[in-house]
Amino acid sequence: SGNDRGRIYRIVPEEFHQPSPLTIGGASGAELIALLDHPNGWHRDTACRMLVERKPANIIPQLRQLALHGGTAAGRRTALQMLSTLRSLDSQAVIAAMKDSAPAVRRSAIEAAAETEAFVTQISDMAKDPDPEVAFAAVLALVKMPATSKTRTALITALETHPQQSWCRRAAAAGLGDRPSEALNRILQSERLRFSPPVFEIVKTLLEKIPKPVPAATSEKLREVLNSINDPTSRAALVTSAGLALPSDEMTALITSVADIAKNRSSTIDARVSAIALLPLLDPEHSLSALDSLLTAAEPPAVQQAVVGAIGGSNFETGGSVIAKRWPQLSPSLHRFALAQFFRKSAWYRDLLDGLEAKAIPAALLQSQQIDALRSTGPESERTRAKRILVATTQPGTSETLELYAPSLGLNGDPTAGETIFVARCSSCHLKGKLGNRFGPDVGTFQNAGAASILANIIDPNREIQPR
Repeated sequence: SGNDRGRIYRIVPEEFHQPSPLTIGGASGAELIALLDHPNGWHRDTACRMLVERKPANIIPQLRQLALHGGTAAGRRTALQMLSTLRSLDSQAVIAAMKDSAPAVRRSAIEAAAETEAFVTQISDMAKDPDPEVAFAAVLALVKMPATSKTRTALITALETHPQQSWCRRAAAAGLGDRPSEALNRILQSERLRFSPPVFEIVKTLLEKIPKPVPAATSEKLREVLNSINDPTSRAALVTSAGLALPSDEMTALITSVADIAKNRSSTIDARVSAIALLPLLDPEHSLSALDSLLTAAEPPAVQQAVVGAIGGSNFETGGSVIAKRWPQLSPSLHRFALAQFFRKSAWYRDLLDGLEAKAIPAALLQSQQIDALRSTGPESERTRAKRILVATTQPGTSETLELYAPSLGLNGDPTAGETIFVARCSSCHLKGKLGNRFGPDVGTFQNAGAASILANIIDPNREIQPR
């Protein structure tokens, strides 16, 4: 309700005069349309709502006039949207909006025109708009339309115009998937796309849709592109995306070059992060040692995060032990991210429990669902060990008390008796529903935290308070 959050004060300059409140309850249709061009969003939204509710007669010409000649981009866009809502959009207004100087108006024009195939030519031309959001809107509209040579060409054009925009790439890939061989050949023939590592993911997607074996002409083109790339990370990106098989000596040289970039602190962070992500894909059997060497306190957090993510996304059997061993070297800002990697593979739970038992990894970082996973997954011996460790790993001096009360975790609860105890001993400070007071935390906010976590907080209420 916010009644415990203090007051909100309005700070105004000296000699401030409160403007008179706007009253538009009795405004005419023309006056409401004029408000659509108002710079304040509340005025525009309220005018829109009242126009839709009242449906005044003869407003379409005024809306068209505003859409074509409104003084603000917001006004022209709002008028265009109103015309679309009222099913009164005409080609003159749409085409004019597609040429508007404001990207937001052009985007709205595409969204309005996408409801009909009559504007496919105009929308195709908008795919090369310099504004990435406008081009993205055009791509989305084209994907929804029946695929033709014109729409496919427009999608390739959008990729060439904005190859770095991930959402534009993904939308275009979806629209090119009906003819993957044709689309792949178009990409490999484009000077702007075939050497662009971000586009290699589309190459991978299209190759997965092409029946095997891949046509010889396509394979030769991929090889030609690969041989024209000098940058090791770009070469590695194409090799892993396209599944190209290289001679062993050539693959070894490529792995070594990518590993060198990952380790080179003179390289840019982006280059190192890209190289780190590629290493497990290039060498899934032997790259863990190279990744392990990068998990040191001397490395910046961005590099550490890339390494932890690469290990977590791999199939390394001993990846969990590496993260646990290197935990003291990790930036504190990455602890929760690193902790989440253990839960990607249940085989790594044992490594996490080792770290928890040695108090190298703080148990306070665990979330309730992670605690439940450790206590309920795996052999009985591992589950029992998890329960014991999770009860004992708290602040110093509380382990014995927690061990003493640990058997209570297996008892069945009695809500009626619990409410009696709460009213008698807890309600003076805590709130549960309508019972109690707000001096302490509302106990209803942690009722799903798990029994072990609640017990630990009762025994040691300061365990989750960060030191300052």
